[in-house]
Amino acid sequence: GILDRCVFVGWTNPKVCHRIIDVFLDTFPVGNGLSAGESMSIGIPIVSMEKIHNLKQYIFEPVRKGWFGEEQKKKFDEITKDGGYFSYTNRDDYIATAVRLASDKEFHKKASEVSLALAFAFLFDAKAAATIFVDVIDDIVKRKRLGPP
Repeated sequence: GILDRCVFVGWTNPKVCHRIIDVFLDTFPVGNGLSAGESMSIGIPIVSMEKIHNLKQYIFEPVRKGWFGEEQKKKFDEITKDGGYFSYTNRDDYIATAVRLASDKEFHKKASEVSLALAFAFLFDAKAAATIFVDVIDDIVKRKRLGPP
């Protein structure tokens, strides 16, 4: 239902194109990192799949699950309490959300607010980013010391 409203152009300069897109559809099975973060920083909603190598896999899912502490989890929960965070396990939900974001202005507006808030709470806040980085390193060291599961 959206093919007539989409333009597929291949690789582009993200600093230019992020300003003209409405929704960032994270690729799968290998996702994006910096490009997704740049999109979020200007309020573009992101739709992605879980369990792929992407920004959500390495930052937002661990925060959501409380791996980086209760304070970070509470912050994430507060930002996303009314929705706007899209990470799916199946393609049908991924596609349905992309279509809804493209066609429902209020839904898109809320998702844009959430993207922007998440970007500045976890990606572009130096203290939060440093805390997450240190927690990830601590987790890796703990797992290494414990050995294989």
